[in-house]
Amino acid sequence: MSEPVEEVQPVVRPFSAFLVEQRRGRLHAEASDGFRELVAAVRDTRMKGSIVITIEVKPTKGDHLAVTDKCVVKIPHATGESLFFVDRDGNLSRSDPNQPELPMSVAKPQGVAANG
Repeated sequence: MSEPVEEVQPVVRPFSAFLVEQRRGRLHAEASDGFRELVAAVRDTRMKGSIVITIEVKPTKGDHLAVTDKCVVKIPHATGESLFFVDRDGNLSRSDPNQPELPMSVAKPQGVAANG
């Protein structure tokens, strides 16, 4: 009988090690700075944001692989908001189209002479 062959588990290198080495650490630095900025903006605006790291690996001539990356941070921006009413024609208006407008007149202050 032959001896059972022991399965060898591959050694998986941590992804974080790749991030630190890619472009001599620039990807890691960009992602770290972007993430810090994102967290601060989300905390301040109470709006969501995101960070997306895209890594592309392609073959080259020979035994090498070319690795490119892109780090995109979508920072939320508080722009404020305005409230509008919608009229019967579908247009936005600051005035409620269902509320009648009051007539406007300018009252003269009492006790002021007409000439000045």
